Amino acid sequence: MTAKTYPSTMRAILVEQFGGPEVLNIKTVPTPEAKAGHAIIKVKAFGVNHAEMHMRRGEWAEAMPIIGIECVGTVAYCPGNEFKVGTPVAALMGGLGRLSTVVMRNTLLPQLRILLLWGPKRRS
Repeated sequence: MTAKTYPSTMRAILVEQFGGPEVLNIKTVPTPEAKAGHAIIKVKAFGVNHAEMHMRRGEWAEAMPIIGIECVGTVAYCPGNEFKVGTPVAALMGGLGRLSTVVMRNTLLPQLRILLLWGPKRRS
C-alpha cells in the first residue's frame, strides 16, 4: 500500500449503544489519514479485552465508539519513512481500534523483531 492506494474505508467494531456482546457491530468506516509522525498499520490480529467489556456496558465514564485497544500488524504507509512498508509492529491504540487498519503515532509503535506467521496454521 502507498499513500495513494491504501483503502479509503476499513472495517471496525463499533459500539453504538451500551449493552452485552450483541451491541458490537462490524461496520465499514473511513480510513483515517496518516500525517507526519504517524503510520498506517494493516492489522493482522487485535484484542478486545476486559477494559472494553466495561466500556461496552457503560460502566466507565469514558467509552470509545470503536473497540480495540491493542493490535499487531504491518506498516502499510508511513509518510515520514520512519518505518518501511511491511515492517511488523505492535500498537496500543487506547480504544481507537480497527479490524483492518489503524493510524498510530510512530513513537507508540515498537517494531517487532520476531517472526510472526500470519494466516491459517498449516498442517504437515
